[in-house]
Amino acid sequence: MPRMAGSEIVEYLARPHVVVLSVSRRGRGPVAVPLWYDYSDGRFWLITARESLHGRIIRQVGRATLTFHSEDYGESHTVEEYVMAEGPVEFVGDDIRPVIHRIRSRYYSGPRATEWVNRPLVPETLNQRVVVLSPETLSGYRWEESL
Repeated sequence: MPRMAGSEIVEYLARPHVVVLSVSRRGRGPVAVPLWYDYSDGRFWLITARESLHGRIIRQVGRATLTFHSEDYGESHTVEEYVMAEGPVEFVGDDIRPVIHRIRSRYYSGPRATEWVNRPLVPETLNQRVVVLSPETLSGYRWEESL
């Protein structure tokens, strides 16, 4: 699969994909969870619970891998793309509201987008925290074929 150029990776990450956050466990398979994200300032911003299984592992290990994947299998055209980011990850700050607003703004569209983006946060969400991954490795691949 051909590698993406840096500008293609940035363009790909600007779209609202679901990312899979993976963290390693000693002696067991990794924990992998799907999340929404924001990509800004060269870093990935996510929201998750500190006391979840993957949250506890993040605090212990301090590293994670993010995997983004998309595919479009058309009748006469096929595109497969994926990006991987790996690096240190940490919980930062306590105010999740600005990050939640940025993340919601990426994913919600259509006539009710403003309503969705600005809806109040439920207590369960307010108990979550911001996680930031600063990629040391960022690579992308794209395969395309027309029939």
